Amino acid sequence: AKAIPDDADVSVVKSMTRKECESGLDFLGFAVFACRVKPTSAPAAGVLARSSHASVMITGDAPLTACHVAAEVGITARPTLLLESDGDDDWWWATLEGKKVEHLPLFITTYDTARSYSLASLAREYDLAVCGEGLDAMTRRDRLNDCVKHVRVYARTAPEQKTRIVRAMRDVGLRVMMCGDGTNDVGALRAAHVGVALLHDGARAGRVGGARDGRTSTSGTTSNEKLNGVERLTENSNGDVIAELTRRMEAADDRSAGGRLALAVRPGDASLAAPFTARSGGVAPCVDLVRQGRAALVASQQMFKILGLNCLCTAYVMSVQFLDGVKFGDTQMTIGGLITAGMFLALSRAAPSQRLAPSKPRSTIFTAYFFASVFCQFATHLFSLWYTLEVAKAYVAAAPEESESGAAPYVAFEGAIDADVGGGNVEETPSTHPLESPFAPNLLNTVSFLVNTFTQTATVAVNYVGAPHCLTLRENAPLFYSVLGTYAALGVLTSQIFPELNEAVELYVMPAELASKLCLVMACDLAACWVIERTLDRVFPPTTSRRAAALLEKTDSNT
Repeated sequence: AKAIPDDADVSVVKSMTRKECESGLDFLGFAVFACRVKPTSAPAAGVLARSSHASVMITGDAPLTACHVAAEVGITARPTLLLESDGDDDWWWATLEGKKVEHLPLFITTYDTARSYSLASLAREYDLAVCGEGLDAMTRRDRLNDCVKHVRVYARTAPEQKTRIVRAMRDVGLRVMMCGDGTNDVGALRAAHVGVALLHDGARAGRVGGARDGRTSTSGTTSNEKLNGVERLTENSNGDVIAELTRRMEAADDRSAGGRLALAVRPGDASLAAPFTARSGGVAPCVDLVRQGRAALVASQQMFKILGLNCLCTAYVMSVQFLDGVKFGDTQMTIGGLITAGMFLALSRAAPSQRLAPSKPRSTIFTAYFFASVFCQFATHLFSLWYTLEVAKAYVAAAPEESESGAAPYVAFEGAIDADVGGGNVEETPSTHPLESPFAPNLLNTVSFLVNTFTQTATVAVNYVGAPHCLTLRENAPLFYSVLGTYAALGVLTSQIFPELNEAVELYVMPAELASKLCLVMACDLAACWVIERTLDRVFPPTTSRRAAALLEKTDSNT
């Protein structure tokens, strides 16, 4: 501090130069400022690491500060090496204490020598950190792509350098999610595959909303315990950590107006450049975004597969019915449509799992697994449909022309021809196609309806992708009870224990032996499709890029 005479004029004090102000100072002590790491950061980084995601820090803070925070949240766990220089474009790796690592290859100027693999060799034993000047040096030597494969901490980076890092990550085949909260992150947020803007005002808005609702804390100890609540969850399962992170994000919302009140976005906020905006100051929203994204991706892929299989099976059944002059009744079509609509509604409402699995879902349907699964399952369904319809036709051929109820077991369409023998003219008389005549149940119609409904239900049950990215079939109560109820109804209709019910559904009375064969074929079809799907899922697992696998290997070693 510097003492100023009491009689000194204010204008004289204001006109003092910086040199005059900073000379003749008296030492009073140090002022220490602490910016604590948010309590949700370390648990969120741990969940992401255990779910095959590598976390990298890009900050404008000092290198030592960045390395300390990275170690505190779990981004780095091994000894860290920092790229340093003496100002003469001579760079070397050194520990955070400033000791050069002489026994390992240094970062050298000529990258075309035998020691140009130094980054990969260093990354096997150390976590690497680079400052902005070191990043520029690597860029000049065309080593930026190698840098983003191995470096875990970037410090003293300018906005342009952040953007450059993200673009280099994309160039080497990495899928990048960028999380930022300031104007200097706008370029990197736009360059990333997924940008998440953080609004620090979210926490304050949550406190204001809590005060309005009367939810105020009366004890400082209780508040501190809540801050450390997520930190204690690090020893628990991923599901508990994710549930707590979700609860804290929801607590940051302002519900005073009966819903989430949007915050005012100021010019220059990162939310203007990012497709996602989180009302939280930490990286916890990234966990929820990955969880929701995986569930949405899995749901879309299973929808395509189920729709494709159902369309193929229905097309075959309808073509056979058309050729044989058979059709579904109105009641049958209504029941089939309601069953399909109910199952797809339950599929679309499948919630994501509370855990993030280490394995990632497939990113596209254009894979060998998808086409092999659809082809093999359709072949199985096709054989079941063909076999049951052929068996039904055999029973029809051996049955009398008309049953006791008066309904024809099977009607084949043949054109009627009248011959005028006297005149020598042959005249074809118009006839009505069975598809245009009033519906009458028969054996072929009944078998095709039962088997087609079963194959559609089996397609949903077999191809539903639950764990590890969504709720399991048992946990998805609407879908589980829909499948279970459909199977129970098909069993009752096939066994014909309630004739009145079969009559209401417009089904023909089947021989007991044929009903037993249908049940056996349905069970075998379900088992075969289940084995095919599980086998192909193991034969063609989801793949990860080699660059991402290298980063994940380092993450696994850290954890």
